[in-house]
Amino acid sequence: MAPFNGAGGIPPSLRAHDDSVSRTDAIIRGKMEQTMTTTKKTMTSPAFDRMLQRVGVGAMVVVLCWMLPWGRVSAGADDRPLVRVRAASEIEGDRILLGDIAVIEAADPALEHQLAHMAVGKAPLPGMVRTIDQQYLITRLKQHRMDPGRLNLHLPERIQVSRRAMRIAGERIEAMVRRFLAGKMPWDPSDCRITAVQTASEVILPSGRLTCRIVPSGNVKYMGSVPLSVVFDVDGHQEKKVWATATIEVMAEVVVARKPLGRYKLITADDVAPRKMNLARLPGNVITTLDGVVGQRVKRTIAVNQVLRSDLIELPPLVNRGDIVTIVAETNNLQVSTLGEVQQKGCRGERIRVENLDSQKEVFALVVDAQTVKVRF
Repeated sequence: MAPFNGAGGIPPSLRAHDDSVSRTDAIIRGKMEQTMTTTKKTMTSPAFDRMLQRVGVGAMVVVLCWMLPWGRVSAGADDRPLVRVRAASEIEGDRILLGDIAVIEAADPALEHQLAHMAVGKAPLPGMVRTIDQQYLITRLKQHRMDPGRLNLHLPERIQVSRRAMRIAGERIEAMVRRFLAGKMPWDPSDCRITAVQTASEVILPSGRLTCRIVPSGNVKYMGSVPLSVVFDVDGHQEKKVWATATIEVMAEVVVARKPLGRYKLITADDVAPRKMNLARLPGNVITTLDGVVGQRVKRTIAVNQVLRSDLIELPPLVNRGDIVTIVAETNNLQVSTLGEVQQKGCRGERIRVENLDSQKEVFALVVDAQTVKVRF
């Protein structure tokens, strides 16, 4: 298809108009040639010399100017509004306007404004290209009640419309995530490091004023695998959100067994030792201080170099089933004591069942030490 310039590929009304203009131009050219021939013969005749002597040169110039059909020549000029569409244009908004892709000239400012703001269609995504053909644009003109035959249209065969965009590289997103985490991690910087950040390789956004927000996902401990969302705003409006996952390594001292520890073994300082390990690879209930284990007993067998957890140790019981203890019952102003028999083992602060030897009734009491339990009324 040839570029649209007022000839082939246009509505019949516009072709008829152009044919009329062509016929008019041919008539004018014929008249001009005939006039110039007559004028040349006149100026070379003896009669012309005698006339020139009588009326003078000035009057003769006026006569010759009247003979030339200047008015008829200017009548063939195209005074329709000019719409010259470019073959390729780059836009910014989410709509394609005719004024974005064409040069528009019209004697009527209101018409020129109307043409310039005519919506051609939806813009492509940022960084992408949309192709428009001649017939589509002519159809859009008609839909906006614009008669293509009344316009001096110049249309290329295909119109390429691209949308300006900002490209945010994955490396830049990773740097933003690292800066955010550096200000949020509660650990000593010498004990932690971000080993990896996984995110989008590139983000394409429409052009404009860019701001960025990083939002942690849920309750973040800032170690191990940390999910984050990176939100991009352009001119104050959210345009895109991408996910990022950071891997954080935190080195800290934990307690490990120096030797195998059997069930119910009372732990001493010689049985355990501190060791620096990556907390992100350990359960959340690991024990980090020696004071937290020495004096307690093992609930089940622990292997050598095994990391101690809170579910592997317990306080040794102060009383066992069958022990005779003193039951102390007290109120604000009164304290009474009697003997009782322990019905279940218990550690300091635990609530256990104790049988009152005087009344033969069971009561619940708190373990105070190996000889005493307390009942509060």
